[in-house]
Amino acid sequence: MIITCDFDHTLKFETGEVNQQTLDLLSAFDAQVIIISTRKNTDVNLQEIVDFILQNNISVVGIHLVGDEHQKLAKAIEVGSTLHFDDSEEALQLFDNNGILTVNCFDKEVWETHLKNLEIDL
Repeated sequence: MIITCDFDHTLKFETGEVNQQTLDLLSAFDAQVIIISTRKNTDVNLQEIVDFILQNNISVVGIHLVGDEHQKLAKAIEVGSTLHFDDSEEALQLFDNNGILTVNCFDKEVWETHLKNLEIDL
């Protein structure tokens, strides 16, 4: 089984902390995990993801940085994903519409706390 997973907020909160709920769910599957992120494809972004997964002992078999949610879906289809973890409603809808099961990793409480710390009102 191949599972694809977004990175920002899905695996790593903006505070730098691990999204433990996502990791716990991922570990429940005997699957290969591939990160597909809409981060700009730069060496710095790639290295940040690599450093994070190494520091947190997260097992992944691939990392792909793509331009948008449609490219994320195309890459997931290309690698044979049957399940996708994401916090983006747009991505979740796209994946659902294309027959890939999804897990919504949006944690409203953590997100609201993060935005309050940045002094941003919802």
